[in-house]
Amino acid sequence: MQLRTVLVEPKLEENIGAVARVLKNFGFSEFFLVNPAPTNPRAGEKAVAVASHAHDVLTGCEVVGTVQEAVAGSAAVVGTTSKHGVSPNKHLRTPFFSPRELREKVEGLVAGGGGVLSVLFGREDTGLRNEELGLCDFVVCIPTSPDYPAMNLSHAVAVLLYELSWARERGGEVSPAGASELATTAAKEQLFAHARSFFDEIGYKEHKKEKTLLLLRRILGRAGLTAREVQTLRGILRKAEWKIGEVGEVGEVGEVGEVGEVR
Repeated sequence: MQLRTVLVEPKLEENIGAVARVLKNFGFSEFFLVNPAPTNPRAGEKAVAVASHAHDVLTGCEVVGTVQEAVAGSAAVVGTTSKHGVSPNKHLRTPFFSPRELREKVEGLVAGGGGVLSVLFGREDTGLRNEELGLCDFVVCIPTSPDYPAMNLSHAVAVLLYELSWARERGGEVSPAGASELATTAAKEQLFAHARSFFDEIGYKEHKKEKTLLLLRRILGRAGLTAREVQTLRGILRKAEWKIGEVGEVGEVGEVGEVGEVR
């Protein structure tokens, strides 16, 4: 398993340094920053001081402009939050995983072909936005006291990496021979875009479309789809589109009444 830690718009360079240190503590090194507030956090005095002996992780981190760039090439994306969503209708509440439940799921993904697992951590003050959580296959919430649920950024990273380091140890070399590679984020995004256009084609109710697409993303994200499985699902959509088009053409020449109502 290759793990990528992503900080979205971190504001304090000492937090960036502390997270670099946590990565090295648990043997990880792939580190991305999305629009960090410090102009050059890799060289900031506070970041360097807090990173201590993880200076190589800090200086090796990649700075990008968007979350999409940060998760490019990932087989699965995890979002973290201290809140359980705005409302059940947002479909951000369910299912939430604890760090240990995520570890158990990741162990299955590793055995099924591995790939890159990107874990997103949000802003120190506001966390990840709903649209960013909407890009995630899994959403994780660390169980904390309801009196003070928000954790320090580096502490939250440490909790998740501790659990995921166990998944790596247990699953790192157990992939069966010939195991299929998990589908990349780009391939899955093409599938979701295809599903969106299919919903438009069948006249799916507009007010339900976004919630259904998000629910579909959650279901398929947890499934750990392989590249071939994504191709198969898109093939099913193409076949359905072709059949719908065929029925529509027949209707135009008068062999059916309403579309799909064969006489």
